[in-house]
Amino acid sequence: MDFPTFDYSAPLCLGELCMPAVERHFAAGVRQKLFFASQAIGSVQGGTFHRHVQEPGKLSTPLPATTAAVFDLQDLTMPLATALAAQFLVQKNRLDLSVPVVAALPTFVEPHFAKITLDMLLDHSSGLPAQARLYPPTEVLTKRSVWGTRGAEPLIQAALRKLPLAAAPGTQTQVSHLGFMLLGWVLEAVLRQPLDAFLAKEIYGPLGLAEDLFFVGPRAKTAVPRHFVATPPSRWRQKLVCGEVRDSNAWAQGGV
Repeated sequence: MDFPTFDYSAPLCLGELCMPAVERHFAAGVRQKLFFASQAIGSVQGGTFHRHVQEPGKLSTPLPATTAAVFDLQDLTMPLATALAAQFLVQKNRLDLSVPVVAALPTFVEPHFAKITLDMLLDHSSGLPAQARLYPPTEVLTKRSVWGTRGAEPLIQAALRKLPLAAAPGTQTQVSHLGFMLLGWVLEAVLRQPLDAFLAKEIYGPLGLAEDLFFVGPRAKTAVPRHFVATPPSRWRQKLVCGEVRDSNAWAQGGV
């Protein structure tokens, strides 16, 4: 979608001209089912002057017309969680980005993991594919299934280890969800605790963001009632995904 160009240094222009155009694009996106719902927020110099929730499409669960609706940030967890935690550890001299993956995860014995360094995971030059299915989509999920729990993490890791590289490490740049999943495992090995627990305690909490950026486990209940915006149905999980992580690789290993 092409957005009009305005002088963003002028709050009046931004408020009167830009936000209606943004809302029209969001409304068109909902009608075209590009996404289920949207919330437009206009802010200048720390002050919010505009907030609007676009009603959801027919496939979504009911979403009240309120700014309290909670969205799954999906790919934004790469910069807002994993990369942020890595930067924090680098500043504390607890993480060396030049070391190979195998130094932090000894089970990754395949030769290419000795050539993939942590900075390659951060800048998407590791050579890992953009995405791949690391779970058995034909396996029927039951209450006793290991899938959807932390117990499945070794199975997910084993599947990733078997994947062929899409390019030699350090030769090409391709946004890789798998690379950041691998980086998350490295950080958890360094931290010796789940990444979400570390972020909530050490970063989001002190910054006063705990009520805005938070994590929900695959089988957890939030402490307070919240309205979640649904994401597309999952054929494997056989339901509309709402209040759970959309990415099935993340969900399969008990991710948030």
